[in-house]
Amino acid sequence: MTGLINVTAQVSRELFYNQEDMYGVFAFRLIKGSEFINIDRNNFVVSGNCHSLVEGKEYNFTIKPSWSKKYGDGYEFVEFEKQKLNTVEDQREYLRQILPPSEVNSLIAAYPNEKLVDLIKEGNIDINLLNGIKEAKLEKITSRVLMYENLQLALIELKGLGITMTALQRLVSHFGSEALLIDKIKENIYVLTEVDLFGFLKVDEYAMKRGDSLVSSYRIKACFEHILKEVEKDGHSWIELEDAIRRAEELLKIDTELIVDFINKLKDKPGKFHLDLNRFALKKNFYYENEIKKKLDILLKSYQPSKDLINIELIEKENKITYTEEQRDAINLANNSGVFILNGKAGTGKTTVLKGVIDAMRGFNYATCALSGKAAKVLESKGIRSMTIHRLLKIGKDGRFVYNEDNPLPYQTIIIDESSMVNSYLFYSLVMAIRKGSRLIIVGDNGQLPAIGVGAIFDDLVSTKFYPNKELTQVHRQAQKSGILTTANEIREGNKISHRYDTGTKVFGELEDMVLIPVDDREDIFSHILSIAEDYYEKYGEATFNDFQILTALKTRGVNSVKNLNIQLQGIFNDQKKDYIEKNGYQFREGDKVIQNGNFYKAMYFSDLDSYLSNNSYSPEDESLFMSMGFEFDDDEPKIETCDVFNGTMGIIRYINWDKKEVLIQFEDSEDLVLYDQQDLKMVELGYAITIHKSQGIGVKNVLATFDYVAFKMLSRQLLYTAWTRASQKLVVICENGALHKGIEVDHGSTRNTFLKYIILEEAN
Repeated sequence: MTGLINVTAQVSRELFYNQEDMYGVFAFRLIKGSEFINIDRNNFVVSGNCHSLVEGKEYNFTIKPSWSKKYGDGYEFVEFEKQKLNTVEDQREYLRQILPPSEVNSLIAAYPNEKLVDLIKEGNIDINLLNGIKEAKLEKITSRVLMYENLQLALIELKGLGITMTALQRLVSHFGSEALLIDKIKENIYVLTEVDLFGFLKVDEYAMKRGDSLVSSYRIKACFEHILKEVEKDGHSWIELEDAIRRAEELLKIDTELIVDFINKLKDKPGKFHLDLNRFALKKNFYYENEIKKKLDILLKSYQPSKDLINIELIEKENKITYTEEQRDAINLANNSGVFILNGKAGTGKTTVLKGVIDAMRGFNYATCALSGKAAKVLESKGIRSMTIHRLLKIGKDGRFVYNEDNPLPYQTIIIDESSMVNSYLFYSLVMAIRKGSRLIIVGDNGQLPAIGVGAIFDDLVSTKFYPNKELTQVHRQAQKSGILTTANEIREGNKISHRYDTGTKVFGELEDMVLIPVDDREDIFSHILSIAEDYYEKYGEATFNDFQILTALKTRGVNSVKNLNIQLQGIFNDQKKDYIEKNGYQFREGDKVIQNGNFYKAMYFSDLDSYLSNNSYSPEDESLFMSMGFEFDDDEPKIETCDVFNGTMGIIRYINWDKKEVLIQFEDSEDLVLYDQQDLKMVELGYAITIHKSQGIGVKNVLATFDYVAFKMLSRQLLYTAWTRASQKLVVICENGALHKGIEVDHGSTRNTFLKYIILEEAN
């Protein structure tokens, strides 16, 4: 370690301490330590994360120099002296957490009454007494014991949760140190729910087993956070207060009065919550949508359009195109508005308008972005420079966006495509990074499924019509030839595309690019899908991975679910005789098509397989762990590159390290190989079939879509329309005929509970 000072000191005085976040500032009297410590009146000041310290008590700890405006020169806590595992059983339990059972049993058999960790660290293990452990393996055991020594107490404390080393490492990193983690969970085990690795139900079960109070405020607070997070999964920003209380009663099994009393206290000190009339939410969700409204108003008022007239005729001549009247109106309105919303169904030329707007910006710089890489690539293919929102904003080493309110984007115009997909947090992050006086153009299709995540920003902006907007309705002549687009738009408007009792295959469009296969028995759908998939693979081979995608409505329920289809499709697209790693009920093999589930920030990656295989001075897990403990690596030691893999990204498993149980995945549009250990694999699923919801933003040449009555609650014209508009060249739909008609009849548009529409309407009135 570098720049660190080990000291023994006595607490003279507590200057400040916050029990909530365990941050303190203390004055110490030096007893033993470096002569370079600056002493003022026999004291020196140390601040940072720590457990509560007792005045007059001595502590051994590590510090580094720091400075603060309030306290001046001082020092920052790095680490307190480690407590040790002092009993035979504690040391055995620690070994059980980090070593295979066979190795632990061999050590116990050889030394039944000894403290094994101490023996290993001191090098006093006799290899001749061990069964199945040779010199090389003993060296690995010793290395592992030393590597995880700083986590041993946390391992014991959390053993009932079945925690992995990777998960523990992330917890320690989140809370700052092992000591802070242990202090936190002893006081309030529910702090674990701050990290995505642990949900309320799992932690609550553990808390009840260890004897925590049924009626503690920590438990009630964590329960409400859990309820609101579950509401978020359905895209809602808020829930009615009465509904939240009812759900809390079911989960907590305590008197309603105690729950209501907790709610009443929130009115004075809401903390993480927001309570507005009868709307109950996490504070962040209200904050994001309220700030979006404020920033849109600033952009609307501060933008100064060019005084030069737009020469649409010249743009038409350059692009060899003739705009419709509504497209002309859209181009003019976009160029004269600080905020402009463009809405339009499939085939109406939204991208054509967008290119016209860009061509009219003579001398202006711009950036176009979309949520998914696939959507950005579609724009690129049309000659519009584009990137993902995450790439536009850039993610720094701290995991936050580089471009923000304090460091705005260097563009005069920002265009966001496929806006209906964008949730409130990401929309907030984008608009806050737009500099005052710049322009924002928001493009989307409110006929599709709502955003992936919380909120419905695009729907709210379209429905309230508060900001300059234009809806394109006229389908282009070329688009009219497409059976995909004509049937998609019929569905969008709620019109039937077939008779309820039709069962024969039907082909649509002059291009014959849409095929409908309605069936009466949903069991028949499954065999149809497998047969078509097999034909595609036999004809196109591995090219099928990028150009062919199966979409279905449900993830796990029913014979035609993503889970069931993927397990069967894997046998068509990959060799089942290959070895595999099992996770999430899937058997992952080299060559499998996979999809990222959720965002994976700071994932380790390698430029190629040789780079991964040669990186053997430290394993990626080891180096990451050492760095979290404060170690620094010299320039000639291996460095680990990190990247971010976003929800819905597709890839192929290229290599499996069987010794370490690690997987390397190559994602679309990249040559790099991203590293996943067994814990990380929970974020990966097979990708031969994906849900229609997951497909938002992608465009694939050939799509095979299916749905049946098992997905009754999800069936809607938005679901069907989204599935239809994923295909660019060929669409085959195999479905229960009744489910098709039911879906067209049901309109799920604008059904989310959001704040933005209320904020806009209240101001407008």
